[in-house]
Amino acid sequence: MSALPRATVTRLAPAQPAPFPVQGTLALELEAPAPAPPETPELRTAGMPRVEQVSDAEVRAWAARLAQAVVECLAGRRPVSQLVRWTAPAVYRDLERRVRLVREATGGSSAALRSPADRLRPQVRSVHVCRPSATAAEVSVHVRHGARSRAVALRMERHGDRWLCTVLQFG
Repeated sequence: MSALPRATVTRLAPAQPAPFPVQGTLALELEAPAPAPPETPELRTAGMPRVEQVSDAEVRAWAARLAQAVVECLAGRRPVSQLVRWTAPAVYRDLERRVRLVREATGGSSAALRSPADRLRPQVRSVHVCRPSATAAEVSVHVRHGARSRAVALRMERHGDRWLCTVLQFG
C-alpha cells in the first residue's frame, strides 16, 4: 500500500473590518449627497382642445344614474331587464349572470331582504369622468352599500342621441 499524502493545515487570518458599515450584501453610504429628483416632463393641458360636445355635467349625471341602476340590479331591487337599452349585449349578459349568481347565493330576493343591512339601498357617492373623445367617456364611480364601499368603472360611448355602456367592471 502506498502512503497517503499528509494533510496540511492552513490558518486563516481574521478579516479586516470594512471601511464603512455593511449589512448583508447592501452597503449604504450614509454621508453621500441625496440623489437629484428624476427628470420628468411637465404635463401641459392649456393648449389642448377640450371635448365638450356634450357637457361634462350631462355625462356625469347620466353615468351616476346608470351606476345607481346597475348596483340596484345587483342588490335585487331592480330588474336587470331595465338596462337592456343602455348596455352593450356583452355587458347585459354579464349583468344577468351576476344578478343570477347573487340571487342563488342569497337564496332569492325575499331572503336577501331579511337582514337590516340588506334593506339599505346602495348609493352612488361620487362620479369621476374622463373624456378621451367626443363620443366616449370613461367613468369611475364610488358606491356605498351599508358599511361597504365598492368601485365601479364604466366606459360609455355615444350612439346617436344616447349613451351606451360598452364596458363595466367592479372593484
